[in-house]
Amino acid sequence: MANISDVIESFIMEMTNAVGEYHFNRGELADRFDCVPSQINYVLGTRFTPDRGYAITSRRGGGGYVTVVRLSQDAADVLRALGGDEISEKRAFQLIRNLLEHGAVTREEAAVIDAAISDRALSIADNKDELRLNILRTIVLAVLTEKE
Repeated sequence: MANISDVIESFIMEMTNAVGEYHFNRGELADRFDCVPSQINYVLGTRFTPDRGYAITSRRGGGGYVTVVRLSQDAADVLRALGGDEISEKRAFQLIRNLLEHGAVTREEAAVIDAAISDRALSIADNKDELRLNILRTIVLAVLTEKE
């Protein structure tokens, strides 16, 4: 018999693949599978990651929810390309130019992203390249997920 994590993963994958995204309340899903919400968190954190082709957004508090979105192959490829612990300003700008040339972002979006990840904007950070990578991953995930 499959363990509870496998069962939860299969259910979420089935729901996500059926419509492209799946919205749910973490507590209600935990009740459905007779487990604690932290079990749901574990499954989301280990099995629905960008490198596996998924994006997760959540809102906490009363009425909070989780959304699991199946990423396009383009978005998953970009996020895989952003592996490692940091990225230089030059490499980040090249990645944004590539997204612009392929129509994944508009000229205006590219300009805003460039500004947000520039050395000038990150001048107070101890490790600009690490912070730049975290910002870039978040922005790329948001932009490419919205365009699908």
